[in-house]
Amino acid sequence: MELEKIDAIKADVNSSEFKIDWSKMDAFSIERMGDHQSSYTVIGYFLTDENNVKHVHEWKFYCSQEQHNKLAKEFNNGVAKENNSPLRERSGPRRERK
Repeated sequence: MELEKIDAIKADVNSSEFKIDWSKMDAFSIERMGDHQSSYTVIGYFLTDENNVKHVHEWKFYCSQEQHNKLAKEFNNGVAKENNSPLRERSGPRRERK
């Protein structure tokens, strides 16, 4: 692919804004991966099949760091508090370190 075309695609992706309806997604994580030349966002989520069994899936997409930060803030302020509080808080008795 031509360098100019690649730069145009990156500029378009980095300027795009979008919203995720977190209430429609059983998300459990959001991460930034890749390197400075090809960074992307990954949302981990559960998908329930017809037998009511949950399976882990990932949604990988390209967006700017600013867009990622906005989505991560939404996730942390909403979904993470509602859905993941048992995962983020230690439950059960604490072991003493020797």
